Amino acid sequence: MKRDNKTNENLVLEIRKLRERNAALVKQPALLKENIRFKTIIDSCDYGCILFDPDGRIAYVNNSFAQLNGYTPEEMQGQDLSCFCNEEQAQTFKEIINTTVKQGRCGEMEIEQVRRDGSDFTLSINAGLVSDENNRPEYIFVSTTNNHDWLLEKKANAQHVDFLNNLNLVDSVLRKSANINLMMSGVLQLTLDMFQTDRAWLLFPCDPDSEQWSIPMECTKPEFPGAGASENTFQMTDDIRRICQKALQSNDVVTIDSGSTIAPQAVDGLHSALSQIIIALHPQAGKPWLFGLHQCSNRRKWTTDETTLLREIGGRLSDALGTRLLLQTLTESEEKYRSLAQTSMEGIFFVKDGICVEANQLAADMFGWNDPSDLTGKAWLDIIAPESKNQAEQEILTHVTDEPYETTGIRKDGSKFPMIIHTKLIIYKSRHSARAVSVMDISQQKQTENLLRLERERAERYLNSANTIFVALDTKGIVTLVNKKACNILGRSEDYIIGKNWFDHFLPESVKEKTKHVFRRLITGEHERFEYFENSVLTAGGSERLIAWHNSFITDRQGVVSGFISAGNDITKYKQTEAEKLSLEKQVLHAQKLESLGILAGGIAHDFNNILMAILGNADLALMKMVAENPAYGNMKAIVTSAKRAADLAKQMLAYSGKGKFLVEAINLNHAVDEITHILEVSISKKTSMEFHYSDDLPLIEADATQVRQIIMNLVTNASDALGKTGGFISITTGTMNCDESYLSSTYVDEIPPPGQYVYLEVTDTGCGMSRETISRMFEPFFTTKFTGRGLGLSAVLGIVKGHGGTINIYSEPGAGTSIKVLFPALTESQVQSSDKTEISQAAWTGYGTILLVDDEETILSVGEQMLKHMGFDVLTAYDGEQAVNIYKEFSDSITLVILDFIMPRLDGEETLRELRRIKEDVLVVMCSGYNAREINRRFEGKPPAGFLHKPYIFSELKSVLQQLINR
Repeated sequence: MKRDNKTNENLVLEIRKLRERNAALVKQPALLKENIRFKTIIDSCDYGCILFDPDGRIAYVNNSFAQLNGYTPEEMQGQDLSCFCNEEQAQTFKEIINTTVKQGRCGEMEIEQVRRDGSDFTLSINAGLVSDENNRPEYIFVSTTNNHDWLLEKKANAQHVDFLNNLNLVDSVLRKSANINLMMSGVLQLTLDMFQTDRAWLLFPCDPDSEQWSIPMECTKPEFPGAGASENTFQMTDDIRRICQKALQSNDVVTIDSGSTIAPQAVDGLHSALSQIIIALHPQAGKPWLFGLHQCSNRRKWTTDETTLLREIGGRLSDALGTRLLLQTLTESEEKYRSLAQTSMEGIFFVKDGICVEANQLAADMFGWNDPSDLTGKAWLDIIAPESKNQAEQEILTHVTDEPYETTGIRKDGSKFPMIIHTKLIIYKSRHSARAVSVMDISQQKQTENLLRLERERAERYLNSANTIFVALDTKGIVTLVNKKACNILGRSEDYIIGKNWFDHFLPESVKEKTKHVFRRLITGEHERFEYFENSVLTAGGSERLIAWHNSFITDRQGVVSGFISAGNDITKYKQTEAEKLSLEKQVLHAQKLESLGILAGGIAHDFNNILMAILGNADLALMKMVAENPAYGNMKAIVTSAKRAADLAKQMLAYSGKGKFLVEAINLNHAVDEITHILEVSISKKTSMEFHYSDDLPLIEADATQVRQIIMNLVTNASDALGKTGGFISITTGTMNCDESYLSSTYVDEIPPPGQYVYLEVTDTGCGMSRETISRMFEPFFTTKFTGRGLGLSAVLGIVKGHGGTINIYSEPGAGTSIKVLFPALTESQVQSSDKTEISQAAWTGYGTILLVDDEETILSVGEQMLKHMGFDVLTAYDGEQAVNIYKEFSDSITLVILDFIMPRLDGEETLRELRRIKEDVLVVMCSGYNAREINRRFEGKPPAGFLHKPYIFSELKSVLQQLINR
């Protein structure tokens, strides 16, 4: 008897070993892992992914798209999209589907979509056709991106990361705890902290028909004690029974915001739960459990994220609980090999001399027999299909290893099925040598393999239809997966990319080492994980493309990082657009700055000119009344000289504002440079060499020759200063160029001149160059990098150029010299006019008639009146435009001419002239201003004043203008 018991124990051990090996065999880890991997990619993708069948119904939708619309994937699965949007949006989707079916693809387009809560948003959509093995349309794959909800996406991504981290913590507790009580206690404490609730509890068994219920385990905050504070078993009430029934029937998370609570009356009366959330657990063994959370401190609205998290925790807890309970049941069982064989998931035979001597119930069921005894005495080969008998016989006779093999079985009714056989020689009933045979029906497994293969092929088609780059790397940076979009961006085939190191082959040198270092630290856990990253990739042609990556780790079932999956978008063009926008903004700010400084300079110069007008006018009148022998004559001449020097300074300030006085004529820029060549050569250092490069047949420009010479002098002097004591080269070049709007918008004027042909003067030096900051300020009045007192030169240059309708461009780098190019609009042949001037003798000329003198400065009225009377005119004066209009209405028939100041309060010169013309259309008006005539004339839309007088003026200048107008 002892010998028999020993034999039975050996059989039990052998059967257990057989079962463990067969269980390991059916896992099919490679195929299953690949399927899970591809599905994980689509489900964890940040972009919305939908599969429509050709009829427009949703065959599959990932979490991103469902959540974006406010639904769950289960709610959308199998529905027409019209159930989730208005008629117009549904029609748009149908058009996309029809286009994709006809053309195989639908390019990127935007549509408006409405969420479940009524809020609207914009989707960017790409669609592609997924065909089956026979190239027939099977699905339409649509990828979507929410264009206007970037912050919400980031928040959702962060929440998703928290969600995954929370599940990872739960999985960690489930893996580490072999004991059920320790495992459940750890999960309860973790859930209590995770949800920040007041109580987390387990109810077992959950049997609404029972008279009693109990909570074997709970975790609570000290201030809200639960069932553990009282007895362990409680009487079932109608309210608690209804809650249990609702949770079991729902098979999902149940929330209860008020009313009944699963808690003993004694506890509920003292610490009532205001809100609770519950999920039923259905382990593989035993009755259901309830897993719940209580909120006692306040009434709580459970969010969708919390509901989803609890659902996932419940599923994992059910699986872990079922595994632990099953293992506990098997461990505690006192049954020997028979009960083990009968409860096995495999058919078990004991074969001696080719005859079955014993079998378990599952073996009988597997081959279509009612009872295991029906198999006893039958030949072993009778359960093998005829076509496989030779193989099985050979295996059973010669097989000496423990390796399983696959063959075909035949049932009692003649039907066949695939199976795996595992055999081992044993001592049967302590006396006989026999063979233990375990048989597993792998029909379902074969179906699963086919499904997995089809799913993998379908997942590959999804990835290749997406308009997003997908790249997967292992822990060494080797590419393990790449989709069609990534191949197109890189300009490489999939065969070329797979198996190569991503960092060594597909990243430019400038980012390779840095990105590789970050990757290593991420894989080893030294660097904090981040979801978004940007870096350039290197294409086959050698160009670089900037990619925005969304990253996530690939982990095995133990949570160990096994790789890295990244989804990317090409943002090269977007970044270029952003850079151009920033450059344009800087140009606008610079132009506004120069314009403000110009307005300031012009305003100061205007007031300064009015003061100088009084000084020069009175001094001029005084000199006319003096003889040269008068002791004060020299002093008066000195006053005139100083005042004219002050007027020159005002001219420079007006030149900076672009409104200075010009005597324009058609000139040749080459001649203008030639005329001051000698002055230039003696003005610069002896260590500096000058070179001149003239363009032949240079078009004429309309300009003030004196002002152009001022520009040349200032630019050459500035270049000479940049060369310093060591000297160098200065090059002066002239030429023509056709300038488009793009080129002119990058120049240094606030008002961009029109596109067309321009004549340019370029002054280049080999000096110290300028930084970006210096260039941005070089045209400011009195800004200088030289000694105090310099700095108006370049600001005056800019003003003169603006006044001539031209522009300036600068090219300079520190240590690389400077090139300043000044451009003037070129004159066409039809625009070139004769510059001949007729001299008018003023020797004995005397004025006649009445002149109306208008100015808001009393001193100018006084000195002007004296000058006019000295010429022989009668004079009427007005201190502003309104008074001038009133006087002219009364005396228009007797007034010969009006001298009108341009800048005045109330009515300025422009407005006053229009009013005077309403009274008398052909009124003769001389406009008086410190601004140039061109600036004044462009204000009058082709009807300029009859004459122009530049402030400050002297007696002879006034007389010349009046003589020309009155005598014509």
